[in-house]
Amino acid sequence: MLGTSIALDRPIGPQNRNSIRQFQQHHGLALTGTLTPPTVAALISRCAGPMGVDPALFIFRTKVADDGKGPAGGWQETDCIPVRFVSPMFFRPISIDVRLRVGVPIRNQSEGVIKAESAQFESAAAANLAGMEVTAALNAGDIIPSQVEPMFINLTQHHLLIEGRRVTHCTGGST
Repeated sequence: MLGTSIALDRPIGPQNRNSIRQFQQHHGLALTGTLTPPTVAALISRCAGPMGVDPALFIFRTKVADDGKGPAGGWQETDCIPVRFVSPMFFRPISIDVRLRVGVPIRNQSEGVIKAESAQFESAAAANLAGMEVTAALNAGDIIPSQVEPMFINLTQHHLLIEGRRVTHCTGGST
């Protein structure tokens, strides 16, 4: 999938554009504030690092089929996704494991049909943006380890621009 154009079908707000520009600046990319193919490739390449979130982790499965009635319908969500934060706190590295589940409608009023593939890439991009913010706050000492998980989940929810999305904590693998 890398190398293909990614078209966004809805606007990105000013906070997300600022986060994207910060990421682009950090990685020597053109400062567009949008998810250009080089930006998405850079986000995905972070997956080899201790924090990067791979889009392949976000496998959406249909939980409730869309009956085609009403302004929205159906529900798709991921299994429980593990993310590890590593920080050099207290003169030694610590690792903090976070587990989240992402759910989105199959169809909503403002966006129409949301393909699982689009939800997959947008979820990973949102998690990577959130991860950068949480890592910076953790490394700066602005938050303590117990605040990592709720902050990451809230920021992932904030950066994921799919109407009706839900990002939650989870405790197991598949359910």
